[in-house]
Amino acid sequence: MFVDDSLKSFHFPQVHRELAIWRRLNHENIVPLLGIASGFGPDNSISMVSIWFTNGTLTSYLARKRETLHHRPRLELLRDIAAGVQYLHASEVVHGDLSGNNVLINGQGKACLTDFGLSTASGGFQGTSYFGAGRHGAIRWVAPEIIVGVGQHSTFASDIYSFGSIMLQVLSGEVPWSEVAIEHVIVQKLTDGQVPRRPSIVSRTHWAFIRKCWSPSPRNATRPSSRPSAPEIVDFLNSRLHGKMSCFFRLTI
Repeated sequence: MFVDDSLKSFHFPQVHRELAIWRRLNHENIVPLLGIASGFGPDNSISMVSIWFTNGTLTSYLARKRETLHHRPRLELLRDIAAGVQYLHASEVVHGDLSGNNVLINGQGKACLTDFGLSTASGGFQGTSYFGAGRHGAIRWVAPEIIVGVGQHSTFASDIYSFGSIMLQVLSGEVPWSEVAIEHVIVQKLTDGQVPRRPSIVSRTHWAFIRKCWSPSPRNATRPSSRPSAPEIVDFLNSRLHGKMSCFFRLTI
């Protein structure tokens, strides 16, 4: 895992802080940072060392398993991802770049979050840590307020929006906005308040929950988001896996 070109202008102490944030994370659904190495490639890039994930990214895994991955394992993948997000948020960490390309799948089919702070970084080590969301391809998962808002930081709520997009991807097998090939068209649709279409394979209950994750961000930053919290997402997915109605849905529908 190589630090990209956008970090070459950063001073090492700032890179060190981001490495320190990842290193202090310890959860079964977070890819562990084993260490760093340097001297690779013609520009002596800094590399981050983690364990090897046999099944690659969530996006590639879903593509390979399109016809064979049943509904329950898909829900288990989502619960893994939600548990990772819940841990991050409880640790006052905003991922800021959640997508099908930043979730890795191990040999047992367990999902783990990765890619912490490799694009842009702002904010200090103390308190909430923010990671930038601006990579090529990530636009399919990103919250519209990050695109529309000038200088808008990623937030816990924008992570939840991105989780809703991952949920759509896992349940349908297609990346969000699969019907739109050109990314700037997606940007325009997000700016206009549009959301991806509902695939027929996604149930009404799951679609309703995805839409809750995509609830519009309040214009007034002091107002709470109507998107579910990470614990509410975990509760919902556990309820679906165990055939019960979640507390979240009892309270909101």
